[in-house]
Amino acid sequence: MIVNTLNSEMPIKAIELSTKDFERVVASCRKECEAAATVAGFLEGAGHDILIGCIAKSLDNWSSDDFHQWTESLTEKYGLVSATGISILELVDLVSFLMNEPRYRVIERLQRAAIMKTDG
Repeated sequence: MIVNTLNSEMPIKAIELSTKDFERVVASCRKECEAAATVAGFLEGAGHDILIGCIAKSLDNWSSDDFHQWTESLTEKYGLVSATGISILELVDLVSFLMNEPRYRVIERLQRAAIMKTDG
């Protein structure tokens, strides 16, 4: 599937869902990630873009080179460090933590939604 980020698109090969179903699954976590980005001194969209990247990294089993290229693109887009002194990599770590929180479990919910789609 192709997921829209703030300024581009990101493929997620390991899962096939409609954009509507994908957005429904990640909606509450997306809001928290966007708020975390804002509090950290980055643009709100950084939280959304990082969430999408963390999902793709997890589902598509990115190599270290893939991850490095992605984090470099984040740095180009949002800067290495915010005005509050938080690095973009610290925000990546926070978003990764949030999406795995029991209240969100984004990866498991996406996988369940994809299975339901193929069964249904």
